[in-house]
Amino acid sequence: MTLGIAGYRCLQAKLSLTEAIHLAHEAGAQTFEPLGLPDDETRDIVGTALAETKLAMPTLYVNSKLHEETWPESVETVLKHARRASSLGASQLVTNPEPIAWGQPLDKTDRQLETQKEALIALSDALRSEKITLAYHVHDIELRHGARELHHMLLNTSIDFCLDAQWLYRGCGDSFLAAQDITRLYARRISCVHVRQSIYGVCSEALSAGDIDWAALFDILRAAGFDGPVSVELLKEKETPDALSLLDAHRQSLAQLKTDLA
Repeated sequence: MTLGIAGYRCLQAKLSLTEAIHLAHEAGAQTFEPLGLPDDETRDIVGTALAETKLAMPTLYVNSKLHEETWPESVETVLKHARRASSLGASQLVTNPEPIAWGQPLDKTDRQLETQKEALIALSDALRSEKITLAYHVHDIELRHGARELHHMLLNTSIDFCLDAQWLYRGCGDSFLAAQDITRLYARRISCVHVRQSIYGVCSEALSAGDIDWAALFDILRAAGFDGPVSVELLKEKETPDALSLLDAHRQSLAQLKTDLA
């Protein structure tokens, strides 16, 4: 496994990509996962910073909008990101198909879920021609109503799964048992992992003991033969403590991750 940092918390802190990648290196990461490469200039900035720090970029995260009939446009946009990422060594693209509206409990219809499923298959096929595999990611909204959106996407496709257990925990009514069961159910499909912790439901400033027993989840993954990239992805919410510098929060998180993996 390689241990790295996903860039969302750095984006929240308004760091530039160069600053974020250098912070990841200083914190002790081996890899960095950006949130998209929207143009060649961004790709070149990331490529320069990766070369300076000798970090790898095995994964790229890009959102997509796939539940509407306009999904081919979104697929083409994602492919542009993927081609730039491939030139920097990425072998996986992580996507979270957008909800109807972020932060609102609006559910996709069965027809929209079918459309999204077909779009994911088309995206996966197109990425494969670029020698990149697709990993499906979810937030909490996809866990509503018996996790019907998550299960439909994974049971009716052969795409990989990016495990983000803290979102699973939250989406299943703050249940680690449910997050553990989903991990066990799809363990052999999991190709990369986003690691974050929460304490009594609130995202923590750094990895520590809390709602998610990451050591137990990694036991499940190892038993399934997982050996993919693992990225710390911190998230600052309104009630998240703010006692550590961003560098110290990531350094502490990577140290805790190594403990959980031991």
